[in-house]
Amino acid sequence: MAGTRIGLPAETRDNEMRVAATPETFKKYVRQGFRVQMETLGRVAVFLDDAYLAVGAEIIKAVGPHRRPGAHGAIPLRRRD
Repeated sequence: MAGTRIGLPAETRDNEMRVAATPETFKKYVRQGFRVQMETLGRVAVFLDDAYLAVGAEIIKAVGPHRRPGAHGAIPLRRRD
């Protein structure tokens, strides 16, 4: 599992406040050796980006669909209704 990436792309719905994983969940993944990446969640999300950074997440800037967290072999986390 070491080095396996887990990606959290930003939600695409306007004013969506829910997220697929909390900072506490990411903290557990990091402890297990996963590399966690996410797009900035912005001010609308329930949790601030800093909370994810504090537990070891890496915030990446998406430039097109191939650069989003969860692309190219990463395990994507998405919230579904």
